[in-house]
Amino acid sequence: MNHIIKLENRCSETELKTLMADLLNGSLGGVDVELDFSSVENPDMRSIQLLMSWSNSFSSTGGSVKTSGVSDKLNRFFEKTGTTKLVL
Repeated sequence: MNHIIKLENRCSETELKTLMADLLNGSLGGVDVELDFSSVENPDMRSIQLLMSWSNSFSSTGGSVKTSGVSDKLNRFFEKTGTTKLVL
């Protein structure tokens, strides 16, 4: 089963902490999750770092994480911050 999660404009730390808790509590372990970045224009760096950590943890539960809707601007942000693994 694939779950698509649409992230908000800033991709805030609070939003991601709630999301990560919901996903890591086992309710979605072993499933595929797609993170839709189409509404994200100004990401918070701490949030992206949290997202990277969560992605690694979630993958260890047997789930997979992929991204969609990553703009060129956001892709450059990932490149500059060394977080391109998230969008590969």
